[in-house]
Amino acid sequence: MKYVMDYPGSTITQISKETNIKRDTVKYYIYQFISRNEIILEKIGRYSLLFKAPVQYDIFEKKVISYLHDDKNSKILWEMIESPGVTNVELSEKFGLNKSTIHWYIKRFQKDMIVTYKMQGNFKKYYMDEKAEKIIRDYYKGKDNR
Repeated sequence: MKYVMDYPGSTITQISKETNIKRDTVKYYIYQFISRNEIILEKIGRYSLLFKAPVQYDIFEKKVISYLHDDKNSKILWEMIESPGVTNVELSEKFGLNKSTIHWYIKRFQKDMIVTYKMQGNFKKYYMDEKAEKIIRDYYKGKDNR
């Protein structure tokens, strides 16, 4: 319960991995909390995210948090925060991914209004939405991996 309170939007797998508790054990306790209406499990995209009940996040916040559970999404979004105006080519070089792969990630972020761009000559410069940036910074506050 404390983990879900500290890291809203956590997944069962994430809790298991970071606490070194077997996944089945985590599932057992999570479903106990769900049955007592202390935790809510929400399916967002391909993830089932856990939030303390009652949920205090709007759909945009939940969508941003859901992206943070994928390592590549998380790293690309963090780079956009650290380097406002970054280009597709720069992201491609930084992460060793094809430009088309980076483009695929960015299109998803744009669809969910997390990232915008401005044209500068022939280049698109990508910028993080201010609300999304705040959500990401708040989420990682206190975590030492950022």
